[in-house]
Amino acid sequence: MTRAFAFLAAATLLSWATAAQDKPAGPLPDPAVAADLRAAKDAYRAEVEKATEAFLGEFAAEEKRVTESTKLKIDDKIQRAEQLQAEKKAFAADGKMPRSPGMKVATADYQAKSSSARVHCEKAFDHAAEAAGKTDLAAAKAVLLEKVDFFKPAPPPGTAKAGPALANPLVGTWERAGAKTAMHKHVTPTHFMIAYADPAGRVVLTHGGKFTVKNDTAQESIDYGFGSGWDALKNRVVTYSFKVQGKRWTVINRTGEEVWDLVEPK
Repeated sequence: MTRAFAFLAAATLLSWATAAQDKPAGPLPDPAVAADLRAAKDAYRAEVEKATEAFLGEFAAEEKRVTESTKLKIDDKIQRAEQLQAEKKAFAADGKMPRSPGMKVATADYQAKSSSARVHCEKAFDHAAEAAGKTDLAAAKAVLLEKVDFFKPAPPPGTAKAGPALANPLVGTWERAGAKTAMHKHVTPTHFMIAYADPAGRVVLTHGGKFTVKNDTAQESIDYGFGSGWDALKNRVVTYSFKVQGKRWTVINRTGEEVWDLVEPK
């Protein structure tokens, strides 16, 4: 079993969190609650990936047991080995559980561990929604919607560009229009980073983290950074609507609009 194969299976079974609300809800009111929720999501991903990697290892172990069996005829060994290989590919592709008798115990163990991890993560979402709902119902709604999307199965490999709703039009490097000092935002399919530089070109503030897009709504989880003002930003989750017109990205938030222009290779 390769680590890449294990990662493929884990990625197939997990849908990385995306926001899906009808209007921006803003960050969770309590930074500590936001940090706890982020930690719970990271723990869930880690536990499921670990369980997935161990489960994939059981396919190889069972195939070894079949190959070394002194009770099976060669035709049976070949048939069972090919069945295990096919079931391993099916599990990695769409999470389909194997039916081979020798995988029964491993399957039950994997399902139990995955279920336990999900229960703990769901409780963290519910706690965050309850805490947010004490002062901000919109933020609570956003948490519950994110919970639904977080546990949706990811699309099968190779179908990530199946429709416009799955595409991320913001991937690239952007420059803040009209800014007095240099401000650049770098967006990948999964993360973002923004850097502020002084006139001498020295970076005075930078931060970044997970970045998700669904339709015309984006969400930034500010997970790391440094510089002046960083303490006020860390652990925030910022949700906003946006529009892209040609090479111009307009962010629409509670304080107004921000305009960013796409930086193209020279």
